[in-house]
Amino acid sequence: MKLLSDFGRQNGYRSNAQKDSKHFTQSSHCKKLITLSIIILVSTTTLTIFKNSSLVYAAAVAMSNPQLNSNENLPSGKASGSLKNPSFADTSHSYQFFKSYGSLGVGSGQFNRPIGMAVDSSGYVYVLDGGNNRIQKFDSDGAFVKQWGSQGLSDGQFKNPTGIALDKAGNVYVLDSGNSRIQKFDSDGNSITSWSINETSNSNTGINNMPGITVDSSGNVYQSGATLNKIFKYTTDGSFIKSWGSNGQEASQFSTPTGIATYPSINYVYVIDHNNYRIQKFDSDGAFVKQWGSQGLSDGQFKNPTGIAVDQLGNVYVVDAGNSNIQKFDSDGKFITKWGSKGTESSQFNVPTGIAVDPKSGNLYIADTGNNQIKIFIQPLS
Repeated sequence: MKLLSDFGRQNGYRSNAQKDSKHFTQSSHCKKLITLSIIILVSTTTLTIFKNSSLVYAAAVAMSNPQLNSNENLPSGKASGSLKNPSFADTSHSYQFFKSYGSLGVGSGQFNRPIGMAVDSSGYVYVLDGGNNRIQKFDSDGAFVKQWGSQGLSDGQFKNPTGIALDKAGNVYVLDSGNSRIQKFDSDGNSITSWSINETSNSNTGINNMPGITVDSSGNVYQSGATLNKIFKYTTDGSFIKSWGSNGQEASQFSTPTGIATYPSINYVYVIDHNNYRIQKFDSDGAFVKQWGSQGLSDGQFKNPTGIAVDQLGNVYVVDAGNSNIQKFDSDGKFITKWGSKGTESSQFNVPTGIAVDPKSGNLYIADTGNNQIKIFIQPLS
């Protein structure tokens, strides 16, 4: 257990090899270590250890929460430590805040309206920094890795980008709405290709009218046409396949479709039908499957739905900027849980927009747009 080995190093314990070579004789320390081992193994709650009047956070949620290897209860409301990628397991509990990063600005690790993100299989997080017209790449703990993009018309430049997605190979797709195109990059930001789309967006477009993009497990690209009330499907290199939808309130009709996501295993397509306050579910050919949602404040209702993501088990997460919360549903739209409120504290949001799920761990990354932060949430295990 990492916690135990770290604690041992902090208190002068040696490794097995060191014991053999140094004739380890600290019997009193050994007794302490054995006692600590027993406490940790039987504990089902977070263990807090005090040493030399300084607070040492063990954060050992032994057997009840192996995902959390951090000091989640820091007085500041923010955590530090390493966010690992354990095997994904699902429960119906609300998510716990892990940490946040970012602030308003133009420097590395700063944001001006972060509105979308995507997470690859290695845990790298790609953030669409909309107001700065760039993509920033971070590791799973929020450490800055690199960035690319600026405002303009050339390859690798953007004008009011509104969506970002990844394929299984790690290629990055950016919906460059202001330039009416989709740009494709490798994971280091090198331009691969781009193609034109029938969708425009200018700098005055708010979060209510942000077209989105997603990529299914076969590499097909889906783009929501917020102004045209259609969904467009392309091949991985931009060849048009088909479209569906029209203006209206019936099944397969839309009133400003925005966020869009696919279920990785089956390629179901989930669309935020923004002005109809609902989620519509389709198969990969655009055939309607089902819908859920209405306008309101209750479970399963929305006020200003903006972002959507689907985990490996088919659970659907919807960001509701109007209600300042995240709602979780099963793949058929059955409400599971929700969390969040308006504010600036750790588990609060100010106009949240984008959301992404780490495909391995199930950890959630939320674009807290109004606070210019990315917030990470982890799920307690039963």
